[in-house]
Amino acid sequence: MSQTGWKKLSWIIGALVVIAALAAPEIRADERSVHVVLNEPFEINGERFDAGRVSLREVSRYTPQTTMNEIWVDQTCLGLMMADASDSISRTSDDRILFERDADGTLLLVGFAYRGERTHEFNGRRATAWLTVATN
Repeated sequence: MSQTGWKKLSWIIGALVVIAALAAPEIRADERSVHVVLNEPFEINGERFDAGRVSLREVSRYTPQTTMNEIWVDQTCLGLMMADASDSISRTSDDRILFERDADGTLLLVGFAYRGERTHEFNGRRATAWLTVATN
């Protein structure tokens, strides 16, 4: 390749690096997540936890109606869970994580909702009570 060709290639690579660097913060800013701090024990997917912070982060859309979500308790990722869009509870005015209580009174994770959007529920469960999201 001639010196002129290498120069053009280096300009193209440089431009791509600048574009990627400028786009990265925007991609991160669009990340969708919901957090809540619970002051009592709770259960997620059959596993019990002491009081702590629960975070859900949408990783991707599996289908238009189903999302893949990372579930975190404090600093530990529990893995991915699929959630399906539902109309069982009306759209909310803020971000929320949805729990219900079992017969013993333990909070069970059921789903989540982003402001103004449909509820997403895990494992086809129907929720009965909302817990308001705590800010970071």
